[in-house]
Amino acid sequence: NNHCYKFVRENARWSTANAACIGYGADLASITNREENTFIKHLISNAPEDSVWIGLCRTGGSWKWNDGSQFSYTNWDSGEPNNEHWNNEDC
Repeated sequence: NNHCYKFVRENARWSTANAACIGYGADLASITNREENTFIKHLISNAPEDSVWIGLCRTGGSWKWNDGSQFSYTNWDSGEPNNEHWNNEDC
């Protein structure tokens, strides 16, 4: 898919991780299809639980990818997203 991925093993808030990516001229990952979902799932398989951010953001009640990709693919678990570990706030 000609995308480049970098997994950073550093704890950070979503806004900090997003700003770091922007500083590199990049974006947090956008998952727009099954193949990309499978690839990223494998990439982060050894990451600690609840330690990975993607570039999906809710603004004004609508979900949007930071890089402008169309938000049409989802593969959420039943009952997700539920804000179990995070505040219910817009980006």
